[in-house]
This record gives sequence, structure tokens and C-alpha cells, in this order.
Amino acid sequence: MLFRATRCRLRVMNQLISYLMRRDRVGVSLIFVFLLGLGVHDYLGSSVVAQSQNWESSIRKFEDDDKANPPKSGGIVFTGASRIRLWETLVAEMKPLDVINRGFGGSQYTDLNQYAKRIVIAYRPRAVVAYEGDNDLAAGSPKTPEMVASDAREFVKIAHSELPETWIYIMSIKPSYLRWNE
Repeated sequence: MLFRATRCRLRVMNQLISYLMRRDRVGVSLIFVFLLGLGVHDYLGSSVVAQSQNWESSIRKFEDDDKANPPKSGGIVFTGASRIRLWETLVAEMKPLDVINRGFGGSQYTDLNQYAKRIVIAYRPRAVVAYEGDNDLAAGSPKTPEMVASDAREFVKIAHSELPETWIYIMSIKPSYLRWNE
């Protein structure tokens, strides 16, 4: 039944394309270019998401800011993707707790794991709040939920290897309107 319906749709599409080609070669060319553009856009978008980004400049900026205004040891480090980075009222909302915002937008757990020593362990925090996962599972990413869970466990191992008494809170992935279809 499915094959018959597909054959019918293909026949209709072939007839439409034949008609358009006879009638208006420019129109067909425009449709082709448009469809090709959509394909290229989707391909490039998924490739960009799947690639690991270089966060070195962001991490260096944190380190430079720390030299100018050293944070207290023993506070609470908030780290992760844009949900943390864009939380501009974090410090005010967490008063009287000493918190440090070390979010770097667009990051994934693998990025956090790579820089954990410099943006988490360096502060000798009593607690860490991590939010990652949205970008790990975005469209085009090769990661599975199991891989993301494994990366989260790896972050805990990295942090606890040098800070065994530090509490680690992993925030769950929130629903996102931008990625509702994903």
C-alpha cells in the first residue's frame, strides 16, 4: 500500500517537474537553487554544531579577570553553556553565597571536561553547579543521551579527583523553544 502511494506521488512530482521544465526553465532553476541552498544550509549547520569549538580565548578571559579581581576560594562555581553564561543576575540572586559564574555559551560537556581544571578546580569551590547537555544533543550532533550522561560522569570524576569533598550539582536539560522539534 505504501509503495503504491509513493509511486503515485512520484508520478505527480515527475509530471509537475516536466511541466515546469517545458514552461519555465528559469523557474525550475530557481527552485533547484533554493533547494540546494536549503540542503547546504542544513549540512553546514549540523557540521558546525557537531564540531568542538575552541574556548581558549573565553577561558583566558576568565583567568585575566581573576588576576584583576581574584575570587574567594571555597565559593560555589556555576559553569556550563549559555544558560549559565547569560545569567546576568546570578551573583545578586545567590547572595549571601559567594558564587562565580564560569559559563561559556555554546559549550558541551566535553568542553567543560577539557577546561575543568582551569574554570572549576582552580577555585577550590565547596560546590559546583553544572549545566550542559543542550548543545551536546542539538540537531546534527553525533552524541546520544548515553554519551552525554557518560560525559557528565566524566566531569564528576575530574572534579572529584582533586576536590573529593566538593558537592557537584548537575542541572537537568531544560526544554528549549529554539530546539522544540529536536
